[in-house]
Amino acid sequence: MRALDLEQAKRYEAWFSTPFGGRADRVEKLVLRGLLEDFTESHSLLDVGCGTGHFTDWFASLGLSVVGLDRVPSMVNFARVRRPDLPPVLADATRLPFGDATFDVVALVTVLEFLDTPEAAVQEAARVARHGLILGVLNRLSPVALWRRLRRAAPYRRARFFSPGQLERLLRTSLGYRPTAIRWRTGLYPTHWLDQCTALPFGAFIGLSVRFEERG
Repeated sequence: MRALDLEQAKRYEAWFSTPFGGRADRVEKLVLRGLLEDFTESHSLLDVGCGTGHFTDWFASLGLSVVGLDRVPSMVNFARVRRPDLPPVLADATRLPFGDATFDVVALVTVLEFLDTPEAAVQEAARVARHGLILGVLNRLSPVALWRRLRRAAPYRRARFFSPGQLERLLRTSLGYRPTAIRWRTGLYPTHWLDQCTALPFGAFIGLSVRFEERG
């Protein structure tokens, strides 16, 4: 691993130890944990865009059988070192190296914002998922998102933020006529006391579950 790549991975992990990063981590996991209740019968999960394996570890701590996947070699190498028992796969989100319906659930947490073709990633995730998808996305309606865009700080310079409505339309378009039930929640507000108000559309983090339904 090159020194620059290693430093990038270390900075990513260190962010979760900052005051705001720690709070964001807690709130995002609170939102995602609520959405996982839509998949109580699910046991396996693919974590697409796993980075250093931060959320891969967390999903595994919930008792799920988890595989991480990322296209960035430095992130994959870092994750393999920190958790040798959860070695991630080096691959692209738009070309997943798995057969149809390999996993019960596929998760993409802060991934779609940084892809040129998020629709292709959603279609691939749906292809390898039996029960549905869990998405975590940065919310363009949030004051935090506006601040990030104005600062143009890396890695947000090229990020494409979504509103809950835009994300739902992206899913409907990508999944076509496949019957689904979609549920979203948000979290991470400028003030702590709003963080439990997950039904409001203005939290900085959108969590969304896509439950595949059987055709009648």
